[in-house]
Amino acid sequence: MIRLLRYLLLYGLLTGAMIAAGLAALDRMVMPRLVLHGQEQPVPDISGLDFPAAADSLHARGFRAVIGGHEPHGEYPLGVIVGQEPPAGSLAKPSRTIRVILAAGPATIAVPVLSRMGCREAMAALSQAGLCVGDILMARAEWSSIGQVLATSPQEGESVLLGSEIDLLVAGPQQADCFIVPDFVGRLVGDVVQELRTSGIPLGLRTFVTGASAREGTVFSTDPPAGFRICKGESLSVVVAS
Repeated sequence: MIRLLRYLLLYGLLTGAMIAAGLAALDRMVMPRLVLHGQEQPVPDISGLDFPAAADSLHARGFRAVIGGHEPHGEYPLGVIVGQEPPAGSLAKPSRTIRVILAAGPATIAVPVLSRMGCREAMAALSQAGLCVGDILMARAEWSSIGQVLATSPQEGESVLLGSEIDLLVAGPQQADCFIVPDFVGRLVGDVVQELRTSGIPLGLRTFVTGASAREGTVFSTDPPAGFRICKGESLSVVVAS
């Protein structure tokens, strides 16, 4: 009987020790996790990461990531995170969804139509479009008033980065050092030569082509072609139908 009582006492002591150890482990390991599960955590900074890397970084802290949109950006490459909500450093509960914004590449815009505008009006239009005025060159053009825009570089309609410089070619006085090549195609070569002499532009290479779909003795093409700028000291080459 005494031996049985000893066994029961020893069993009770062992069972109590095991229960105490289990409670200690629960208090040391499980309870902190249960408590932290409901606590707010600082949101990490994921700017500059691609989406998979950002999603992994957020998941490691208990957050979820979702793509919330795309924005043009001139500094970060396509697909890189440029924004997040909530922002980095703010507190949020685990399982919170973090909305991220991806870079859509540099912002571009088409060069606006400036032809026939006055120079000041064109400069204002460029500024309003988020572009900058580059060089302003003067050229003589018989069909335009002084100060009107003749052409741009890059050309109108061409896509450029926001903030790019746009050069303007503006109609200048008769004594301007440059002028815009008129459309000489179909005109008699003698008349073209006379007009070039008046303008101070020498006639360059003169080539004759047979079988052209143009009247004999007329200009078939020019180099540079019509609409391009040519300055004194340069020459205009013509191809003549024969």
